[in-house]
Amino acid sequence: MQIKINNLVLKYDGEVVLKVDDIVFDGVLGLTGGLASGKSSLLKAIAGLEQIESGSICFDGTQMATLNPKKRNVSLINIDTFLFLNKNAIFNLQFPLKKRGFSQDQIGRLTEQSAAEFDIDFLNTKTKNLSDKQKIDLLFARATIKNPTILLVDEFDNLCPKLKLSNQSQTYFYDRLKSTIAANKQKNKNFCAIIVSKDLTIIAPLADNMLTLKCGKILSLKSRPKTN
Repeated sequence: MQIKINNLVLKYDGEVVLKVDDIVFDGVLGLTGGLASGKSSLLKAIAGLEQIESGSICFDGTQMATLNPKKRNVSLINIDTFLFLNKNAIFNLQFPLKKRGFSQDQIGRLTEQSAAEFDIDFLNTKTKNLSDKQKIDLLFARATIKNPTILLVDEFDNLCPKLKLSNQSQTYFYDRLKSTIAANKQKNKNFCAIIVSKDLTIIAPLADNMLTLKCGKILSLKSRPKTN
């Protein structure tokens, strides 16, 4: 899938926080920039969680800026993401499907597929009793259970502390992120992902393209050289 963003303007309380003239990319985009550079705002605009002032967001030529977020087939993992610790794993896994009105047959089939893909054999275990690695598996399984075309991961290097995971779990989180992207690219040739971090060295190995924002504007957009 090709994602094209043109003349996008996003305002908070009347103040312009994001002004993106032109971005075109596919595959995996690494997004970096300093504090208040517009990284999270751009992801929320793509996901439909922020209403843009003007401009366009197109997925394969289709304007998405005014489309309901539920119809965009986008999944977002960000600092607001949480697991229901007092519920069992299957409740967490099926939550986005039930929220979007999937049928019981669809929920059963997708749950079985996702559990197999992520080696989840703890569906009936309360989430608060899971290990850190199991929680990470559950998080990514839930994010991809509805087979999103676009996966957005915002400031993933800050997510482990937010989810009350140990520092050692960040390596596993990164590895699971890599394997999840690879698996979804194999399943769906149109799959795209945007991975956000303040640390360029962390996300560069994952990315086909690198975008840097500063003060809500594009500082640079570079493609990684193709290797034979």
